[in-house]
Amino acid sequence: MCTLTQLRIIWTNACLYYILGNGYPFPNVPLDSFSVQKLERHVCHSAKLARKWLCGDWTPTRTWSTSATANMSVTDIRFVPGSHGTLLFTLSKSIWSAITLWQLEPVISRTPDEDCAFRKRCEWSPRGAIFNGFALNSNPTSKVKLAVSSLNNGNHTIELLSLKAQENMGEWSLLPVQSIPATFKPIALEGDLLAISDDTRETIILNWNTGAYATLEHVQSDQGITQQDKCIQIVFTPQGILVVRAHSIHLFPFPILKAQEDQPLRYSPTARHSFGWVDSISIQVDYRHIELSSFQCNSNKPPPLSILVRAETDDPWASDTLSIELYTLQPNPNYTSSDPSETVTDGSVVATTNGKPMTSSPQESIPYIFPPVRTSKVISRRGSLRCADVILGRLGTALWIQPKDRSAAGLYWTTDDAPLVGPQSVVRSDHKYESLVASVFPGSLFSDDDNEPDVGVDRDHPLEPESKVIYWNERHSWSCMDYDEDVGRIVLGSGFGSITVLDL
Repeated sequence: MCTLTQLRIIWTNACLYYILGNGYPFPNVPLDSFSVQKLERHVCHSAKLARKWLCGDWTPTRTWSTSATANMSVTDIRFVPGSHGTLLFTLSKSIWSAITLWQLEPVISRTPDEDCAFRKRCEWSPRGAIFNGFALNSNPTSKVKLAVSSLNNGNHTIELLSLKAQENMGEWSLLPVQSIPATFKPIALEGDLLAISDDTRETIILNWNTGAYATLEHVQSDQGITQQDKCIQIVFTPQGILVVRAHSIHLFPFPILKAQEDQPLRYSPTARHSFGWVDSISIQVDYRHIELSSFQCNSNKPPPLSILVRAETDDPWASDTLSIELYTLQPNPNYTSSDPSETVTDGSVVATTNGKPMTSSPQESIPYIFPPVRTSKVISRRGSLRCADVILGRLGTALWIQPKDRSAAGLYWTTDDAPLVGPQSVVRSDHKYESLVASVFPGSLFSDDDNEPDVGVDRDHPLEPESKVIYWNERHSWSCMDYDEDVGRIVLGSGFGSITVLDL
């Protein structure tokens, strides 16, 4: 006879009503994919992680570093989607580039203050190849695990790789599946759909399995002048595709893909916005206010999108502070979902519905209301960084790297008009090291004054989130980072080959 805690229904209900129902972090996978023991551990871990965010104690419970890629600069680092923070890809460069897969100990089996097992599983490094970015497949079951931009012997290609794992034998390998001649960089990979982009105005949505594709193109503001506008992120939604660049955001209709012989279509954006020049943007579907009843939501209504923006910080005369700002792109209540097809007239795309010209107004044909509305901001420091990324979790937690004080060595000053002969008084900086900063934006993990009653709070001017330094970097500058909000694991890479892992 088993105890109650060994019954799946107990932990399934605890997960549905206490964890998911309250909007707490939890791996985005079917609950049936976990054994009863793993489900119990994940539920307990999620409850502890949510409590940690809500009480404001964001100090990592375990930190450790490794020099696993010594003599090679780590230029990019990503958790494998669906691995719950246990699999990690790094892109590193020396004479030529290498992509390495690492395996980490699961967060749910961790022991505080003990280093985590950190194993190198496989590496892919063609002789002479230089990698210039990669994208991981968001669909864990897809044959292709990642897409890599490669330059080798003067040939620009995008290499599609699969991951073969024989865990019982401890053998892992990255195997080439397909090579696509292209100078564009892979930005997003969702199942069979690959989004690649240039640094100016074009994005191609390609079905790598069939070869069908479409081009998304926007007109630059200065006609006749090619302006650099690096692509940062591409977001797929059922109602359209959001292309996020350093100077602009464009919303495109979800394209119909056609083979080369069928004259693939070129699409123009239906909406546009610019935040000015930015260092980084992170966009997530807004799950911060989702309740249990919303599991059975109407899929025709697009979900709101949260946009976290970090402004460009290269101005040497600017103040030492800047704002990390959160915007919301609200769904259009007048939007009418349809199954559009497109026809081409004089090289341009004309939207039609079922072969007839679209009769809906522009307000009804755009799924989101532009421009985005600023909802929150948090103050950070301005300065030089190797990694200026901001990462926004789908539940409203956020991370970024904060630069050290530009006067970190201290300022010498005197109180009279005499020339400075030696140090009279020293103004020391509290930010002499680079640091990792966390914040929580209003939502299911946001707590105002430790959940005290909101007596006297002006709801027209809600509380702004605060930021906290959760880890100081006393070694080499960080060059990249990634964050798995569902399990509370953070990873950072440096230009000197070290990798730092933090468990919240």
